[in-house]
Amino acid sequence: MYLPDLFIFLSLAGFILFWWRQKENGRAPLIGFLGLLFVSSILAIAQYRWQAGLALISGVIFLITLVLKKPPATRPYISSVLFTLLAFLSAGLIHFFPIHQLPEPTGEFKVGTRDFDLIDQSRKGIMLADSSEGRKLLVRVWYPTDAQADDFEVENYFREDELGTTAKGVGSMVGAPFLFQHLKLVKTNSLKAAPPLTTKGKLPTIFYSHGYTSFAGQNTVLMEELASCQGRNKIRP
Repeated sequence: MYLPDLFIFLSLAGFILFWWRQKENGRAPLIGFLGLLFVSSILAIAQYRWQAGLALISGVIFLITLVLKKPPATRPYISSVLFTLLAFLSAGLIHFFPIHQLPEPTGEFKVGTRDFDLIDQSRKGIMLADSSEGRKLLVRVWYPTDAQADDFEVENYFREDELGTTAKGVGSMVGAPFLFQHLKLVKTNSLKAAPPLTTKGKLPTIFYSHGYTSFAGQNTVLMEELASCQGRNKIRP
């Protein structure tokens, strides 16, 4: 589980529990859980975890109520029920958009990956490019490697430079540009820029085009599996 998600769940649960029991326990624990909620939510949102936004809004509502409302003489049933519902909604939004890790390849080889930016000078003025500008192509390659995982960075599902382009573009197709940006937090099983395997000699190469309106990392799981099990190079333009 993504660590800020865990802290958001714990802070929401703790706040609601002590809100129900604030007559017996006072308000000090409430302030502590609110602090944890604010820090966790802001950290998550800063990492494109937009689902934590409702938890942050809930925290603001909790804080305003805590400041304006006098300590109750009895248990605050009405506000407790409303706050419990709000906490469930906040946690539910995170729960139904989880940060899952991709399944590990089942083959004998580890997998490396690299991106290459190519320019096709024979095709100018394609799509939005200037009439004198060649077509730009992003080529992503997956390949078997014998590199040690501790020596290389594990690549993310969406690279940093894809957040404002690919991830935003895919989300825009359903009217929500931000919708998939949190997938930056998903780790693949590919080692960034790891050296290719050389002990097997030449390896067969598969070229795969993801098609229009899709993106280079769409079938990452399949590409990693083929590179790991079959020892093939995968090139995706």
